[in-house]
Amino acid sequence: MAHLEGNRLVFPYGAITLSSQGGKRSAFRLVETLIRHAGHVVKYQALAAEMWPDTPYDLRVRHALHVHVARINDAARDLGMAALITVAFDVGYAWSATEEDDLWTV
Repeated sequence: MAHLEGNRLVFPYGAITLSSQGGKRSAFRLVETLIRHAGHVVKYQALAAEMWPDTPYDLRVRHALHVHVARINDAARDLGMAALITVAFDVGYAWSATEEDDLWTV
C-alpha cells in the first residue's frame, strides 16, 4: 500500500516526489485536497483557494494548477501507473486512482 513520507508519495514499486515551490508544498496540498474529495470533481477555484489562500484566482493560478497536475500524472506514468488525476475540462480535477490501484486515502 502507498503512503506519504514527507513530501513523497511512496508506492511498493517506486515513489513520486511531490515537489514544492518556496516551501509551500503545493503539489502535496493538491493531492491531499483531491483525495479528501475523492469521487467528486473539485473546481479550479476551490483547489486554488486551498493551495494559495492569499492569491486571487486568475489564469496564472489556473496554469499553475495544470502544471502541478501534469507533473504528478507524468510521474505516475513513469512508474507504469495510469494518471492519478483526471481533468474535468473547464471545471476542475478529480482523484482518479481507485482501491484497485492499491493507493492510500487520507
